[in-house]
Amino acid sequence: MAEQASEVAFAPGPVAQQPGYQQQDTKGQQQTQYGTKGQPGPPLPPGFQPQQVEVQTVPAIPPIPGCPPGLEYLTQLDQVLMRQLIEIVELFTGWEMNNKYTINNTMGQQIFYVKEDTDCMERQCCGPNRGFTMNVTDNMGREVMRIVRDFKCFAGPACSCCKSCDSCRYDMQVEAPPGEVIGYVKQGQYFLASIFTVMDAQRHPVFTMKGPTCPIQTVCCTEDINFHVTTIDGNQEIGVLRKQWAGVLREMISDADKFGVSFPVDLDVKLKATLIGLMFMIDFCFFERKQK
Repeated sequence: MAEQASEVAFAPGPVAQQPGYQQQDTKGQQQTQYGTKGQPGPPLPPGFQPQQVEVQTVPAIPPIPGCPPGLEYLTQLDQVLMRQLIEIVELFTGWEMNNKYTINNTMGQQIFYVKEDTDCMERQCCGPNRGFTMNVTDNMGREVMRIVRDFKCFAGPACSCCKSCDSCRYDMQVEAPPGEVIGYVKQGQYFLASIFTVMDAQRHPVFTMKGPTCPIQTVCCTEDINFHVTTIDGNQEIGVLRKQWAGVLREMISDADKFGVSFPVDLDVKLKATLIGLMFMIDFCFFERKQK
């Protein structure tokens, strides 16, 4: 179920009875206390009541013929934004946790919630080279998409220029609904840079995207990094995948990154979903690193 963040705000009005709040009579005057259940906190100001502020989500859309269930809203979009959530335990201990992400539209409304599902030992020992399964759920908690990348020993951007063995290059599949493959992303070879090929369900190449030729760019760059998605022949740009600069503090202490991907609004929704999957491939290949 998508986890929704909430915060407590105070607004004028009568004191509300809510779970976790206790009322006590002290010398004839009513006093409201708040805190965890059974553990009252400091007094609530008289005449104020707490209000829950929920994450904004997109409205539900009726089923569309030929569109995987749960992806209907993508048919209206030409851009989505992905934000990785900061894990407090990972931040202070260095213990690698399952990644969590939100996928939003340009107005900040949440479309999907994504949670990684990987083996704990593989997560600690293999770092960003680990295999992963990303479970993508909609705002009603339904799993609408699954993104799977198998673990491959010695795989990574440094192996992209190896011509002798295809087994050390990443291969990722996108399923929507889970169990039904709608696209693939394959890492390839291009001199000093990785090149990623986006394929349809029949493994026919559709788009290509070239990674950075300089590894330092993904570590030291203090501005947005653009990855251009083009047709196979490279003659037409289809979209742009952008790693957004999150600021000095966030970049220094955390590997929780921000991405965006743009594409034509009339692009096949299955290819849009595959390009969303490409964001996770780029994140793990170039930006999922431990911060010192």
